[in-house]
Formats: sequence, structure tokens, C-alpha cells
Amino acid sequence: MRFTAARDILARFAWFVVHVLAVSLICFSALSLVPGDPAAVLLRAYEEPVSDEAIRDTQARMGTDRPFLVRYVRWLGHAACFDFGVSFRTGEPAAARILGSLPATLELATAAFVLLVFLSLAAAITATHWRNGRPDLCLQYVSVTLGSVPAFWLGLLLVIVFSVALGVTPVAGRDGPMHLILPVMTLALGASLVQGRVIRGLFLGILQQNYIRTARARGLGEARILLVHVLKNALPGVLVIWGISFGHLLCGSVIVENIFSWPGMGTLVVESIFARDYPVLMGCVLTGSLCFLAVNALADALARVFDPRRR
Repeated sequence: MRFTAARDILARFAWFVVHVLAVSLICFSALSLVPGDPAAVLLRAYEEPVSDEAIRDTQARMGTDRPFLVRYVRWLGHAACFDFGVSFRTGEPAAARILGSLPATLELATAAFVLLVFLSLAAAITATHWRNGRPDLCLQYVSVTLGSVPAFWLGLLLVIVFSVALGVTPVAGRDGPMHLILPVMTLALGASLVQGRVIRGLFLGILQQNYIRTARARGLGEARILLVHVLKNALPGVLVIWGISFGHLLCGSVIVENIFSWPGMGTLVVESIFARDYPVLMGCVLTGSLCFLAVNALADALARVFDPRRR
């Protein structure tokens, strides 16, 4: 048993490393194929015209004049020590800029995740209790509608309604709990109702089990069966779904952060793309990948704790 557990941990760690390497290689390759020279972009921000000699000197200083494989191996060796290089635009260490923006992203993702958990559970329990009834059909229509709406369109619609028309929330920025309301709603509303439909499917599958029929035969009420027996046995699968959701909230809030001027990693990614600031951009990608994989590994471990069959 111990040998099996150790082998499982080693296999998961190996896949973790493979995924990180694959993501870094794909992103590094894509950046190398993007038109435009980072040295020329940087120099044109300060002087016009730019001489070829100045561009070559800047390329040598940045290290972008070396072959692709040499640059990637060199970057990978430094990234293993969490040294992502120096920002092309500001000259600061890229790791410092990423760590400075990470708390804002964690704050936004955590608040959105709390709302997502509450709404998805409430929607799933309501739809299961009144399955095939009006509440279930209404939730189905609303979840399909909100799940089909792009995040940028929903965010702008919420700004128009709550900030412009009603004047109850700030438009953008990060200066207190009120600034969290609109970006959190943008991130959580559609995803929570869609996940509520998925969790409802898990609940309905468990309701067909024999021990649920036994519980009904013993005279237990439908609400108690749903909240105690069904929710407890569906929890491992629900935890996996929530783990993937939290990873997506951490890494997928780029558009929402830019709409609401939230100073997180998403805003930093967009700024780095326009400035061709490759060290910062690669550091953001690697940090986001590590966070996503770590959250999913934690969710899987919690699912194993709650479900002995997974062990």
C-alpha cells in the first residue's frame, strides 16, 4: 500500500513537471513567432528614428539576439529558481512585478470563488428538489443564457446598470470592498449557474442509488436526504469541479481585470503583451500554470480524503 501511494505521488509529480514544461515551451515558442522586435519597440518609445546599431546593442543587452534553443534553456534554468529575468520596459525584476500583482488576482479570484460555490450549490439543490418543475426549467434557461454571454459584454452591462444608471457601485479600480462587487459578479454569475446544472446531474445520479431508496423507505424527508446523504456522497466530484473552477478564476480573469482596471496579473499580462515585455509575460504564464496545477492537485487530494474508493 505504501509503495502504491509513493508511486502515485511520483507519477503525479512527473506529470506536473511535464505540464509546466509543455506550457512554458509552447508560450516561449509563440512569443518567438510574434512579429515585432522587443528592442525596437522599447527604443521607439523613447526616441525616433531608431538606428540599427542601437537596436543591435539593445538586443545584445536583452539577450534576444541568441538562438531560440539557447534562450529557452537559459530562461528555463533561471525560472527553476523563480528568476524570470528583468523587465524590458521598467528594468525591475520580473518576479517582483508578478508578486506585486498576484495578491490582487488572488483577492478577486477568492471572492468570485466564494460566490460561485454558494450560487452553484443553491442552484443545484433548488433544481434537484424541484426537478422538471418551474424552478428547474427557469434555472436551466438562465444558466444557458448567462453561460453564453461573453465576460466582457456582461461586465460592461453590469457597469451600465449598477454604476451608470443606479450609481450604487464604483466603475473601476481597487479601493475597498465595493470595488469587488462588479468584477466578482462578472466572473461568478455565468460559471456558477452552469456548474449548478452539472452538480444537479451528479445529484440526480446519486438519487437513483439503492441506499437512497432505503432512506426513503425509512421515512426520511426529501430535504434531509438531499442535504445529508446526496450532498455528502457527491462532494468528491463537486470538489474536483470547484478545483478546476478556482484554477480558471485565477488564470482566466485577464479580460475582467482589464475591464475594471483591476491591478492584477491579468492587467499585467496585457501590458506586457503590448510592450513585448517577454520576461514578465513568461513569468505570468508560468506562475498561472503552477497555481492552476496546484489548485487542481489540492482538489483531487481533498476528493480522495472524502471518498475512500479513490484511495
